[in-house]
Amino acid sequence: ALIATASQVLILMHYSGLPLGEGEELVFRHIPAGTFRMGARGYEANEEPVTEVFVEEFWMGETPVTRGQYRILAEWAEKKLQKVEGFAGGEPNSIETEEDARRSVTEVNWHEAIGVGSELTRRMGDFEALRDLRDDFVINLPTEAQWERACRAGTETEYSAGDGAIALEEVGYFGRDRDSGPFPVKGKSPNCWDLWDCHGNVLEWCQSEWESGATRLLVPSEGGIEREGEGRVLRCGAWLNFARVCRSAFRDWDWPGIRARFYGFRLAVVPSPTFAEASAGKPSS
Repeated sequence: ALIATASQVLILMHYSGLPLGEGEELVFRHIPAGTFRMGARGYEANEEPVTEVFVEEFWMGETPVTRGQYRILAEWAEKKLQKVEGFAGGEPNSIETEEDARRSVTEVNWHEAIGVGSELTRRMGDFEALRDLRDDFVINLPTEAQWERACRAGTETEYSAGDGAIALEEVGYFGRDRDSGPFPVKGKSPNCWDLWDCHGNVLEWCQSEWESGATRLLVPSEGGIEREGEGRVLRCGAWLNFARVCRSAFRDWDWPGIRARFYGFRLAVVPSPTFAEASAGKPSS
């Protein structure tokens, strides 16, 4: 199995964040390698069957990318993002107050989110916390399996805080007026792996291609379906959705070029494809 060194884990688990400037930083939380039960019974057909999936360790952004963070990241990645049709610049949403800067960025499509991750990967050597990982890890959108593993944080309930709308109210924004969101991040409680806004607020792009029968195709050693295709997965639910849509297992999708006022994204430090392939089948050390 793919395992980072103890020093790498400690660095990423305890540093304060990746400084972006202008008072902004990106913080990633360690998600341990392990097997979890992906999907749910009795809700949507595309969530069945519940399948045990193994996911290598990675690091998940503690919140969706905010407007303040995206303004800087989009400037860094401008050359890449200018190639994306309809790119609207680093402020797709207005930033008039400090509270606005802490709201999840929206109106960003899948290609733009991928471009931001690609530019951050190129700059990994600039950050002390990531320097030792740059040969084996990249910064990208999480796969669908990585996203659900991180959201669940070891739970098997509807939401990371338990079952039912009362539990969801502890950790997420949902069922609100269409014009009221998105909300500033960290307004609710985090899950037990210190990740905020994993239920509601904004739908989050994943790198995975949409497959309606994904859980039927997953096998324990894969942790995701990574095939080229059109539709891309969205997870999390948004502030205007019903509670059911904000469950850990709920799956949605859209075309990668679509921008919507309730679509955002969260970055992750994940094993590079070549490193993951080279590590497959190796015994744990």
